[in-house]
Amino acid sequence: MISPVLLPARHVKIAAQPLQEICGGHMTHDEVAVRVRMLMRSDLDHEAVVNMARDRIVWLAARLKDSQEELDAAAEQRDVLSAKVLELEAAKSSSWVQEVSTLLQELASERTVLLKFSEEAIQRIQRLAKEAPAPTEHVWHPIETAPRDNKRRLYLAAFIDGKLIALDHNATWETESESWEMPQLYSYWSSENGLVEEPTHWAYQDGPPPIVQESA
Repeated sequence: MISPVLLPARHVKIAAQPLQEICGGHMTHDEVAVRVRMLMRSDLDHEAVVNMARDRIVWLAARLKDSQEELDAAAEQRDVLSAKVLELEAAKSSSWVQEVSTLLQELASERTVLLKFSEEAIQRIQRLAKEAPAPTEHVWHPIETAPRDNKRRLYLAAFIDGKLIALDHNATWETESESWEMPQLYSYWSSENGLVEEPTHWAYQDGPPPIVQESA
């Protein structure tokens, strides 16, 4: 018997939702698997695809648990009916024996279908878990998420339609006043050469800039 999948408490909400309401719910299982398999570390939506794969795994695991419960219920019903068959055979009630035997055959057929679904779900979960790349911090992140404490050196970049148009290093978050007569403060991103006037993304400056797969 296949052991039921136990869901962590933090995934209970995802597991209870309809497929259409989870991340990537409009995609089929195979489409999700293909998207994960084609994922590159440099993709700007890397984190979103990983989250989608995680949610789909959680959702499939919940469906697998439901299937296991149905299998257990079918097995219990089969045992009850089997006992009834023995009872009827002892009483030589051939008509009832035939009827119950037919029900048992139908239950066995349904159990085979559920078992096949469970095995396919497990294989799909394992494939998604294996193909999902591990998250990494050395990728381009939206500028809104950039740390502003200036504790680590940053790259700044500007993208338009997925293409890199400007790049600079040693970026810092600066705050200045307009003048001593107008002490109102304003903040902005500054970089080594001032090449990125309106940055859209950032990355930690722990090595070369993250690779970008530009669209044709």
